[in-house]
Amino acid sequence: MSFLVKGDFFKDYSRAVVFVVYTDNIVAMVVKKEGDRVVVVERGSEKQESEVSEGDFAAEKIILNCEKALQALSKESKSGAKDFIVALSGGTGMFSFAQAKGIRQDKEKKITKEEVEAVTSKWYGKENEASASEFRNIPQRFWVDGFAVPDAVGLNGKEVTADIVSIACGKSLVRAFDEFASALGMRCAGMTDVRCALAEWKTVFTGNDSAILAAIFENETDIIVVRAKKIAGIGVVRAGYGILIEELARAHAVGKEEARSMLDAFRGGALNAWIAEKIKETIVAAARNIAQGVVTAISQIDKTNLLPGNVWVVASEYAPEAYDALRDETWLAGLPLERNPRTQRAEQSSYDGNVRVRIVADDKRERRETVFDDCILEYLSS
Repeated sequence: MSFLVKGDFFKDYSRAVVFVVYTDNIVAMVVKKEGDRVVVVERGSEKQESEVSEGDFAAEKIILNCEKALQALSKESKSGAKDFIVALSGGTGMFSFAQAKGIRQDKEKKITKEEVEAVTSKWYGKENEASASEFRNIPQRFWVDGFAVPDAVGLNGKEVTADIVSIACGKSLVRAFDEFASALGMRCAGMTDVRCALAEWKTVFTGNDSAILAAIFENETDIIVVRAKKIAGIGVVRAGYGILIEELARAHAVGKEEARSMLDAFRGGALNAWIAEKIKETIVAAARNIAQGVVTAISQIDKTNLLPGNVWVVASEYAPEAYDALRDETWLAGLPLERNPRTQRAEQSSYDGNVRVRIVADDKRERRETVFDDCILEYLSS
């Protein structure tokens, strides 16, 4: 199975199933290509526990929940879809940034395609992950002897440097999806990552070609710095909106499901004032931890250049407390940002594909499309 990037989709098919894999939710969408855009025919989802993001057991549980979400969709919408695409996310796929360098023996000779590929095709993640991972490197920028160039091939120089984004996942998950495709009589067209799609989301770059993106998932928040529409750095905070429930469970000595119910009741105004105030104190403090982690991560990405002031906060689940903590722009004050920085909250889908929501989750709550689903649809269309 290969990892796909913009421009790789819908080469020899016009209808497909897209599985978006979050740690706490699986989204299944039947989509079709209509002209220059991808339209959603039908959408469903299935809850899953975040523990499924670790190991071989995780792969089995992810496939089981993909199957449940798929079975809930109508036969009519699935008819004709012989391919599926997998989109990974924070906690289910690896997403990293590296600056790779190659030193040449003869700087007078022209740089060949093979020399560039030798720099851009290596694994730049943790050494112990290399043999266990399937990956794809996506070059963002090149330098030759310190000078930025659109492509290093054909130039002279001693040192070739490339900014590289790597998307990856465990081989066990790749094997599981291959076996799943075989069992369904379908083809897995490939994998991608919602964070690649977010980094090219047109909404973010209206009137601006650079941005800082804070992508909040259940158990992590990914920071993506984009300059001139190319990723220039990535940071990770090991906390996401799930910390709100974890802190509620700890503070009130209850289980996660009861804490989740408490949070829902708080947001719905169903609690008395005293209890509501106690819950608010807990979750506001937890949300501030996310904001502080974001500040730390951003400050470590680039210590020599001003960072973009176009800041966007995006979450894969309804998390107003986390949004509010990051919307308070006082947290930006200590960062080396451009003048007049602004934090914007991407909360609702702007994609104009026709979406029909189905209730699939066990708790019978509707799960509407998230901003990340929206980004993926736009990414598939490109």
